[in-house]
Amino acid sequence: MMRITLPPVPKSELRFGSQYDIFGRKPFGEQLTNLLVNTSGSTVVALDSAWGTGKSTFIKMWLNYLKEEGVKNIYFDAFENDYQADPFMAIASEIYAVIDDADREQFKEKLSAAFLSMMRSALDIGIKLKSQGAIGLDEINALFNDATAKPKYDEYLSMKIEGAHKDREAVEQFKVYLKEVAEKTGNGRPLIFIIDELDRCRPDFALEMLERVKHLFSVDGIVFLLVTNRNQLNEIIRLRYGERVDPNNYLHKFVNLWLSLPHEDSKFSDHTSRFIEFAICGMIGDENVRNIEDVSNLFKAIGKYYNLTFREIERVLGTFFSCCNMSSEILGIYQYTVITVMMCYIKTRSPELIDTLKSKNKSEIFTALKLNQIPNPEIGIDICSTDIYLRIIKQFIDYDLSDLNGKKQISGEPGNHDIFYRAQPNVIDKVLGYLSGVTRY
Repeated sequence: MMRITLPPVPKSELRFGSQYDIFGRKPFGEQLTNLLVNTSGSTVVALDSAWGTGKSTFIKMWLNYLKEEGVKNIYFDAFENDYQADPFMAIASEIYAVIDDADREQFKEKLSAAFLSMMRSALDIGIKLKSQGAIGLDEINALFNDATAKPKYDEYLSMKIEGAHKDREAVEQFKVYLKEVAEKTGNGRPLIFIIDELDRCRPDFALEMLERVKHLFSVDGIVFLLVTNRNQLNEIIRLRYGERVDPNNYLHKFVNLWLSLPHEDSKFSDHTSRFIEFAICGMIGDENVRNIEDVSNLFKAIGKYYNLTFREIERVLGTFFSCCNMSSEILGIYQYTVITVMMCYIKTRSPELIDTLKSKNKSEIFTALKLNQIPNPEIGIDICSTDIYLRIIKQFIDYDLSDLNGKKQISGEPGNHDIFYRAQPNVIDKVLGYLSGVTRY
């Protein structure tokens, strides 16, 4: 019995230097901490990384590190909170939860005044939008020309000017008090406010979050860290404001500094291989699994060749071990192992290619899977290299899709007899049969 997902890990066990810190990210965590606690002024820093690359796991480890170091922080999951109408109260409630009891009453008073001023502004905008031009230039000119209406207009204008002044004053008083409680809460160091999953929440909520942070919560004593996928955030901006708006220029108004999560990808050390080894161990547990080293190498080959994210790798592995739980042939027969790894990749990442496989058109299949771009092996090449395992995958797919004469030709090539003399026909069709009911991914 094998798992089809990684076993859950308690947040308290996600620490730098633990068995779960497979990428050794403590140095980056220390650098990030030093950057934020030594930064003065109102600052917004963004940590950029693509979906499924380990951002959230890193942040959970880093939160435990901050706790050990006594650095006061707030963690806010924007995706889990995007059901709320406005980010203002969502952010304010998180700050309210960490300040001293003695400061809470005054904080609520300042918060209430700032919130009401913000709501009045939003109401004015809403009325203008709802009127759809019903209150236009002609109506305003009529007020100036109407002797009886003009005094009422003057009175209304004075009220709006005074109201706007009071609203600005309420917001400024809130920010002044927020600075005081933040500095007190941080014990001489900035209060770190982490906003995670910003790119996954509702587009309007995400952009309003940026605006609220900048205009209402950006004060000395608080440093914001936005954890997001910049490309996805750019798409949200385009969706909201149109293609003519430059997302990078837009974000420059809100973010002072962009950082990237470190990612290694070299011949001697790469995060993809380390994650695959970690994930396989987590899914097989204590099981004594045949051909598991080959499974690992095959997954490393396709993981690096197709540039899979960690989340995609976990899903492909989950699909593979689902098949293994259905049939002992998959891990018992090498031909099944190789083909099943590739079919699970296709099912998870490119399910539209399933119909292409059924067509038996090798040229079309190899082009779609980019298997025709694999270089020929060189003398002395490492047998565990990506190219070698990709060539093995290509050979088994080629053999399976060939007619009888083609199969004889492939098995007769130098070095192929021992591999193919026991090879079975139509393995792709059998594996696709196992996968036909798998719709989870």
